[in-house]
Amino acid sequence: MTVHFIGAGPGAADLITVRGRDLIARCPVCLYAGSLVPRELLEFCPPGARVINTASMSLDEIETEFAIAHAEGRDVARLHSGDLSIYSALAEQLRRLKRRGIAYTLTPGVPAFAAAAAALECELTIPEVAQSVVLTRVSGRASRMPEHEKLATFAKSGATLVIHLAIHAIDAVAAELTPFYGQVVRLFSAIFLFITLIMGVIVLFAVVNTMTMNVMECTNEIGTIRAMGVRRNGIRAQFVVEGWMLGAIAATVGVVLAFGVAAAINHAGLNWTPPGNANPVPFRLAMPADRPPLLIGTWLGLVLVATLAALLPANRAARLPVVDALRHV
Repeated sequence: MTVHFIGAGPGAADLITVRGRDLIARCPVCLYAGSLVPRELLEFCPPGARVINTASMSLDEIETEFAIAHAEGRDVARLHSGDLSIYSALAEQLRRLKRRGIAYTLTPGVPAFAAAAAALECELTIPEVAQSVVLTRVSGRASRMPEHEKLATFAKSGATLVIHLAIHAIDAVAAELTPFYGQVVRLFSAIFLFITLIMGVIVLFAVVNTMTMNVMECTNEIGTIRAMGVRRNGIRAQFVVEGWMLGAIAATVGVVLAFGVAAAINHAGLNWTPPGNANPVPFRLAMPADRPPLLIGTWLGLVLVATLAALLPANRAARLPVVDALRHV
């Protein structure tokens, strides 16, 4: 009697090895790891086979099934997802089998990271970019990571990181690794910061120029309302409110145009090749609605710049002597 540990592959039934399939077909007992193993693989079991889902079983209960099969002289196909060499809980089971003197074999499977690379149509090792691959994971409920095996520690090497069992912590993983692998992010962040500053300066000067021209054109009107008793603060408030309204209208139009431009680009089917990538990826712009804080912050920023830009012309208008303003031609 032998327990055959078989790597069942990354989730597609046709990605199991020929050896693994043949072992399943001749074992009268099959223990499989629940939803992690494609149920289509169980169709290879021989008629009348004892098929057991171990997802809810403890290690002691699995060991008991091994012992029962050993006593009956029946071979066991023990199916694990992916490949047996990583994150398969294989070591604990082998220790139990050795202690009982039960024979076993190991049949490798297609690992999940290889299937992921195939799905992404990429190579994990690129000449002069990365020639090393680190297989790791994050801490989970079952076990914690050793203190010296932090993602940041591995990231410092610049190697390709393959992170298993981490979908529940994807945001934390991205935040931790971006400083090490975010060269492209930093590049574009610097570019967009520069563009934002330029846009802010343009808006500032445009509003200052517009409001200054408005003061010059409305000098007579300013003198008239001053003569009617409106104080300087009242004049100043009128021009600041005008600047605020100008900024609000312009910011709203800008947001609407941003939606339109982003939607047009995203539907154009454009591709680009990021630095360090061998294959092009879809070029997509994040829609403003996907990031409400950024959308609101941009709108408020433009309105604030326009309002502040109106202060200088507003002060100039408020300081005009009434007599000079009334005789202005």
